[in-house]
Amino acid sequence: MKVYVIRHGQSEANRLDLYAGWESVPLSQQGLAQVRCTRDLLREIPFDRVYSSDLRRAQQTAREIFPYLEPICTPQLREICVGSLSGMPLADCMAQYGQQYLDCEQQQDFACFGGETQQQMQSRIGSFLGQLEQETELEHVAVVGHEGTVHQFLCHALGTPVLLEHLRIENASVTVLEYSNGNWKLLFFGQGGPSRV
Repeated sequence: MKVYVIRHGQSEANRLDLYAGWESVPLSQQGLAQVRCTRDLLREIPFDRVYSSDLRRAQQTAREIFPYLEPICTPQLREICVGSLSGMPLADCMAQYGQQYLDCEQQQDFACFGGETQQQMQSRIGSFLGQLEQETELEHVAVVGHEGTVHQFLCHALGTPVLLEHLRIENASVTVLEYSNGNWKLLFFGQGGPSRV
C-alpha cells in the first residue's frame, strides 16, 4: 500500500502568521491555487480511499484534490492542539511568553497553554496508523492533514523521532510512504512542495 500524506494548502492562518491549532480556518486564495496544482499532479493515480483531518482547511484540500472521492474525516488527523495560543499571531506569542513559548514550540508540547503534548498527538496518529495497517486490500491511499500530521507520519515510518524544526513541510506538499509486510518505507519527502511527485 502506498500512502500519500498531503499537507493542506495555505490557510488564512498561515497567510496571516497566526496559530491555528484546532480552529476552523479556511484556505486562502493562494491555498486553493496550490491544492489545484497538487490535484493535477496526482490525477493519474487510482486512489482507493481518502482520509482527512476533520478541520476545515484539510477538508477543503481533500475535496479540491479528490472531487470524485468523499473523504473519510477524522479528528485523529488534526494538527496539534495549541490551546490558548489558537488565533494568536506568532510574533505576539514570542512577545508575551518569551522563552516559555520558545520551549513549547521546540518541544511541540503545548500543555502549559491548555493544548496537547507531542506524546498525545503521537498516540492519536499512531492509533490511526494502526487502523490503516489493517486495510491490506488498499493500494493507493491519500491522507490529508497538517504540518504536524506529516511530521508524525514521518517519525512513525522512520522509526525515530525527528525534530519538526529540522523539516520544511510545505503547504500542499506530498510525502509518499509505502507499507508492506509490516514495515513502513519513506519513498518521497515533499520538501519544497509537490512539484517532484
